Amino acid sequence: MTVQSFRWIRSAFLILGVGSLLFVTYTSASQSVERKQADIAADLLSGDYRRVDAALNAIPIYPDPESKRYWHLEPGFTASPPLVEALIEVLEQETAQYARMDSGEPYKIMPGEMHFSILHTVIALNDPQTIPSLMRNTHTGWGVKNALLDFGPQIVDEAIDCANNPGRALVTAAGCLSILGEAVERWPDNLDSHTRDRITSAALLHLTCQDATYRNERTPNAGFRPLVVAMKLAEVLDAEELSKAMVRLASDDRETWRTCGFDEPHTGLQSKAKFLVEDQANRRERQ
Repeated sequence: MTVQSFRWIRSAFLILGVGSLLFVTYTSASQSVERKQADIAADLLSGDYRRVDAALNAIPIYPDPESKRYWHLEPGFTASPPLVEALIEVLEQETAQYARMDSGEPYKIMPGEMHFSILHTVIALNDPQTIPSLMRNTHTGWGVKNALLDFGPQIVDEAIDCANNPGRALVTAAGCLSILGEAVERWPDNLDSHTRDRITSAALLHLTCQDATYRNERTPNAGFRPLVVAMKLAEVLDAEELSKAMVRLASDDRETWRTCGFDEPHTGLQSKAKFLVEDQANRRERQ
């Protein structure tokens, strides 16, 4: 064997050795990250708010005021599937407790602003799997709404389902109706006639106060917010059946208002309904 051949073989072994070392190092680091994320996921589901708080702080997110989504994961950090599932689950747990609170039932929520800390982290995931959970939190404000709208028209079906099934709290339905109003205005070309009909049916469900939650004696006048949003959606859709429903809300018929959880006509809602009925009539005359 020549000296040159020996040097070549030695170099090859060195390259293989370094490559193997790098592979082992990378694998160990990857497994370490996975173990850490598994620990974070376990803490999130522990039920101990101190551990939940520590777990949330261990997930690197940052705000970007220039972004519609606002909250993002730090570059280089990718949430593992178990961590995503744990974040969705802990958000669902808190959402359910807040719904119990809004419906006048016994509830147990975590202290302080932890609900929003959970929301911000779930928003930062930018994962379509989070759409249903975020949809049930649209009533918390435009932070969640903007994050959902950032997903585009794929959120519409979930928003319709949410509006049709308000659960314990009508504020949830109000948030989903608001999303549908945005969808109709932003993506008219993406909504076929069948989808628009489904959105109209969801609005009608609330304008006629069909859900028993409107008559929950523990939360009087809980229908105010969803009725306001449903009226706005009706204005955008301009459907005849919605106009007929608003005619009833514009009247002094006490039975109509009792169905919606009010002992007598609500002055603000009634005035809004009258305005919309007159405005739609005028617009149709001009057509």
